[in-house]
Amino acid sequence: MDLIKLSPRKAADGGAVLHLKDPATGEELFDGDKPVTITVKGADSEAVQEARRDVERRRVSGEEISEAEAGAEFLAAVTMDWQGIGLGSTKSLKCNKENAKRLFLHPDAEWICGQVGPFSRDRRNFVKNRPSG
Repeated sequence: MDLIKLSPRKAADGGAVLHLKDPATGEELFDGDKPVTITVKGADSEAVQEARRDVERRRVSGEEISEAEAGAEFLAAVTMDWQGIGLGSTKSLKCNKENAKRLFLHPDAEWICGQVGPFSRDRRNFVKNRPSG
């Protein structure tokens, strides 16, 4: 058996949709009738590996980067898209790397990090989307 075919790396780049859950009740969140979601790459993705290398290069060059900042960098690297995400407003925030870092560093958004990080690290969320062949 060619075990390389089971590699989660390619599948991780394809992304998967996480339906955010209320941190108190565990119920899926909706903005009206639309689900509040974040589409993320898996932790095995090249984007995450590059973010890790970048943080390490910056630290080696003397830049002080806290664990929270490094974590936000990794989560921003896996974030592909989102729906129904506002930050201090009911207006949807545009999904881009800068806004993702703002979201993941926001003191009231720690619960979101607690859902996105584990979801991204769970290979089962991505290998089901693995291309065949």
